[in-house]
Amino acid sequence: MTGPLDAVELASRLISIPGLSGAEADVADEVEQAMASAGYRDVFRDQLGSVIGIAGPEGETPALLFDGHMDVVPAAGAWTTDPFQPVVRDGRLYGRGSTDMKAGLAAAIAGVAAAAAAGHRVEAIPGPSAVLAILSISGFPAVPFTFHGFPPPRRGERDRWYAARASRPGTAVLFESPFRIVESLEALAKAWEDPPVVLGRELTKLHEEVLRGRASELARLLGARPGVKGEIVLAAAASSPQPA
Repeated sequence: MTGPLDAVELASRLISIPGLSGAEADVADEVEQAMASAGYRDVFRDQLGSVIGIAGPEGETPALLFDGHMDVVPAAGAWTTDPFQPVVRDGRLYGRGSTDMKAGLAAAIAGVAAAAAAGHRVEAIPGPSAVLAILSISGFPAVPFTFHGFPPPRRGERDRWYAARASRPGTAVLFESPFRIVESLEALAKAWEDPPVVLGRELTKLHEEVLRGRASELARLLGARPGVKGEIVLAAAASSPQPA
């Protein structure tokens, strides 16, 4: 080990890197470097971009698994501080991701390093868990699947974006802003022949919600609400095979 890892200092570094959903590579670089500097035995990335760190001695010692995501959605609402300039005030760390989930991720990495120094074997996998979470509950085949990130925010570009991805050999997973989800579902329904979808809102959190139905049905359901809040991930069934 190279010495104790300061969880608050690491959390501050992670907060200062925006790492918006679908663009977490810089956060992953920082996580990988932190694990390596803390003396993790093995540090590597899988094909989805998750950073995997294994610490502690070799052997049959029971392992603990820590899992978390690295991304945040764009900051919304009124902030009294810059969301990507971390500030410690009155014993609290402020910044985007200070509660969900960059500070928790930093605490896990530091805790794993401390446990390893005490002779325990632990594994930590911080990664894009929202994608895997929606796949696991969607009921759609997980192999193959394609993660598309965020659709463009402007209507015309978004319509063309969906049209270009209408042929889907596997399950499609994407993120969307709560402020655009209704219009996005309408565009998806039109371009993708209104496929079955599963929408996850605030997955793994207190106000978690999972909605199932055709894209047009969910668009009408959410459009009837006074507003939609929270992080949203969407899974859509593969397109129907075209006749030969």
